[in-house]
Formats: sequence, C-alpha cells, structure tokens
Amino acid sequence: MSATTDDRPAVIQTRRLRLTELDASDTGLMAGLHGHPRVEALTIDRDYPMHEPEAAARYIDVMQKFYRLREGLGLWRCDMRVDDAAAHAAPSLPAGSSWRFCGSYTLMPLDHLDGQVELGCRLLPLGWGTGMAVEGGHALLRHAFHRLKLDEVHAFCHPAHRSVKFALLSLGFQAAGRKAVQGHDADVFRVNRLQWQRMTRLPARLRGRMAMAATRAMLDHTPREPAREPALEPSEPVRI
Repeated sequence: MSATTDDRPAVIQTRRLRLTELDASDTGLMAGLHGHPRVEALTIDRDYPMHEPEAAARYIDVMQKFYRLREGLGLWRCDMRVDDAAAHAAPSLPAGSSWRFCGSYTLMPLDHLDGQVELGCRLLPLGWGTGMAVEGGHALLRHAFHRLKLDEVHAFCHPAHRSVKFALLSLGFQAAGRKAVQGHDADVFRVNRLQWQRMTRLPARLRGRMAMAATRAMLDHTPREPAREPALEPSEPVRI
C-alpha cells in the first residue's frame, strides 16, 4: 500500500489536492475506497468488484495502459493536503507538509455517447464536508475544457446523494433527468464550456445559494424559479 506519491508527477494539482496516475502499490487503497460502506452504498456502477484486491489490481493494470492510449483521460489517485495552515502560507508544496490519500477522480469516455466524457469523484470521510469535491471538480473541468478542448462533460450520481448534486450544480452542471445506469437509477447532469465559465464568474457565495436551491428542488421535486444570474460583460475575467 502506497502512503505517498512524492515520487510521481502530478497530473493535476491545486492548493489542497493532488491527482496522480495509479500504480500497483495503490491496490489496497483503491480496494479500501470501494469497500467503504458509505461509498459503496451510493455507488451506481457496481458491475466491477473494485472492493476486491485482485479486481482492483487488474483495473489498475488496465488503467496504466489507458493513460498512454487516451492522454489526459483516466481515473487518478487523489491525495489531500491536511496541513491547511501551510497550504495558506505557500501555494506550492512546502517541505514537511502532509498529504494523505482521500479518494479518486475520473474523466472517462462514455461508451454510449461517442466523444463525450464523464466526470467522477469518490472520496473517503477525510474529504467529506471540506469542499474537496468542488475544488477537484473545478480543476477537472478546467483540464477538460482548456487542455483537452472538450465541448461538454457529463456526470451521474445516486438520486439520494445530496452532496454530489450540490457540488455538480455549483460547478455549473445542469440537471438532465434520470436514467438507468448499469441497472441502477442515476440522476444525469451536463455542463458545457460556456455554462462552466459563466458559473465561475459568479461570487462563491452566490454559487452556493444557487446550488442549494437547485438541490432542494431536485430532492423534493417541487418546481422552483431558478435563481437569477447577474448580467456579465463579455470582457469580465473568469475566476478559477
């Protein structure tokens, strides 16, 4: 089991999270992530037994080949900086700061939609309630729209997963109904480059209020008037 990724180049790094390619030493961590009761309960794609070490090892082996075939896409290990005071003091990784495994993030092709990709995130309790899902989501969407030049990104989540709905809506995703995914109901979301850019221009507090109202409307199925967005000048810089 790998406790550190200091020897691996980061695929994506922000102030608090670091995404790296998986290797064989991550087998136990990935099996533990997918075997966590809360993670497993709210997982909709249960067709592959990633909670079993043997299956996790096979998946990592396939993913290592996939990284080279589809540059910029994949499933990555996520480590979270836990020394937040040091993170505020210096944007780069300071000596002695502590990183801990907290889950995984994905940008993977959708089999049923040619050329489209899905954003995904699975976090252990270490990352719950910390804003990591939104911070990582912003980083992945910036990667998708700027580096990969994608036009649209999809996401799916368990209908009861309130926190994921909130994170997706605060990133600019729009609800697109419900469908069966591998035999399980899932709420569908989509965001294009313009929708994401418009959302990132808004103050964080307003994004949160809009996402909270939209999340409540989805959960209680009560139609509500969407929050109004302020008029934006085309020249206004995007804050990411």
